[in-house]
Amino acid sequence: MLVGREEVDPEEPNDYGQTPFFYAARKGNEEVLKLLLGREEVNPDRPGNSGRTPLSYAASEGCERAVKILLGQEQVDPDRPDNGGRTPLSYAAQKIRGGG
Repeated sequence: MLVGREEVDPEEPNDYGQTPFFYAARKGNEEVLKLLLGREEVNPDRPGNSGRTPLSYAASEGCERAVKILLGQEQVDPDRPDNGGRTPLSYAAQKIRGGG
């Protein structure tokens, strides 16, 4: 409900530099992801303080549908490394190996 309100800033980060979009991606909440992607000001590839993006969180949690939604956005760089040099693919591979 709040996401759809004009006066709510969906790009307002928390202390870790993460926006509501991060949490929707991390939890695989497709409905919220799509709703937020409909907001012009939302950057689906915005990194948090650690350099991780919503895609890296979705990949690390094994949220396949969220990953697909994010990869369908031209702004999202699937090869963007975080501050530690890890990419979304490395997080997905770790999850598949059972180390996630």
